[in-house]
Amino acid sequence: MRLLYGGIVFYVEANGSNSIIVALNDIGNRSWEYRQINKNTRASGLFGGEANTKRLWSNMVKKCNNYKYDNYSGWYLPSIGELVEINNNLNTVNTAITNNGGTNISNSLYWSSTEYNSNNTKAYEFNGNQSVNQDKNSSLKYRAVRKF
Repeated sequence: MRLLYGGIVFYVEANGSNSIIVALNDIGNRSWEYRQINKNTRASGLFGGEANTKRLWSNMVKKCNNYKYDNYSGWYLPSIGELVEINNNLNTVNTAITNNGGTNISNSLYWSSTEYNSNNTKAYEFNGNQSVNQDKNSSLKYRAVRKF
């Protein structure tokens, strides 16, 4: 894996038509916001984070949308399926990230854009290799992805 289009490629469709890359660094720690409000961001598969993010407007989403690296834009908060796919290749992804001056995806919880219900959403725990339902008021790490 190598730096391409502003991040590290972690998924390529079999026909090569679409790919997803992950940013070199975490954007920050935040709560997911929208507690008690169902935003219907239920897409959970690959490329689902883009659709989910279009339905959200929070400080976390704004920071993902405004993220730029090497002038590449179009970043979004990943779906739970995209976080799982990153985990499937985590050692290789982290090696590529650090080889390109970024910071490893840590062994902790990361927010996804996939909502579970009005009070909770899905987060991914890279240390435990599992998705968990997490209260939206929790302050967790988040890292943007983008497709190309």
